[in-house]
Amino acid sequence: MEDSTSKAYKAYIIAPLLGARHLVEGVMMSPKLFRESEVVRTKIYWTIFFNAVCVMLLVGVFHLYGPLALTALVQHLAQLADSVAGEYGLRLSVLRMTNDWLDELLLVYHLIFWLLWAIPLIVLTKVLSCFWYQDISDIACIFFKRDEPRRFKQTPRSASSQYTDAVYSALLSLVFMVQTAVVQQVPYAGPLLALVLNGLLVSLYSFEYTWFDRGVPLQKRVALISKYWTYFAGFGVPVSLLTTVIFSNWMYSLPLTAIVFPFLIITAAQANVPQIHEVSEPVQVPIFYLAYRVTDAFIARVHRFLIFPLQPGQPSGRHVSLSCSTDSYI
Repeated sequence: MEDSTSKAYKAYIIAPLLGARHLVEGVMMSPKLFRESEVVRTKIYWTIFFNAVCVMLLVGVFHLYGPLALTALVQHLAQLADSVAGEYGLRLSVLRMTNDWLDELLLVYHLIFWLLWAIPLIVLTKVLSCFWYQDISDIACIFFKRDEPRRFKQTPRSASSQYTDAVYSALLSLVFMVQTAVVQQVPYAGPLLALVLNGLLVSLYSFEYTWFDRGVPLQKRVALISKYWTYFAGFGVPVSLLTTVIFSNWMYSLPLTAIVFPFLIITAAQANVPQIHEVSEPVQVPIFYLAYRVTDAFIARVHRFLIFPLQPGQPSGRHVSLSCSTDSYI
């Protein structure tokens, strides 16, 4: 039997290095599929267009230059009003009054900007990207001679079942992102912990489409990340670090990550994940427990208003243990 030192070495040294190695190997193999598959090239081009042009440029322009343009326009109109009033011997001081409530006007602008432009556009690109990502994963699974996507061999899932999986996964990820943002505020260790959590979320996104093809339910997908979190941290942290270093603003790092994701999905499709069994399991940490509880609590209050009503704990939640067996899926 292995001693505790050997197990710790495999769990906390070998496992992250293995994840990083699979990331590098997959990235090196991605151009091969990119060259040989016209469908993959088309999907990646559309992903880059929507995320780079629609989000990074359009949202960025309105976010950065919109307030400046609005301020200049309001001040110009105020000066014009003062000038016209002066011709008639009036002193209205419109410019001074405008400067007094300019901050409130900018606050309204930002509110309208986020509610009516930025958030809908980001959600739209994410929904469209999900379809393109799934197509890329389907082709990559076959190209790298993995098992044919299991969902092709089974009776197609109902629309409500797919909706449940997608909505629950999106809500869980959103709550986890908020959790990560809170953790980042912890003094000293916060930024490092947030980097690891972001890396795990990147890994979940990257492997999610491949596991979905293999018939792995959401609960087991999250359980795999939690069980072998050091491996998946090694896979996802370099990507998280790269996007964070390039863009500290999440509004730009998120689209950049979305552009990189097609190649990460290809990487996940050809990664030799069964090698995880060669390393020891790290100490189990309930990484997604809080996100599950919050997601369940939210669904319990709003599920009646959804198109396909969700129930708390579906497809996975407080009534299901995240420590269930996952070995049969990898």
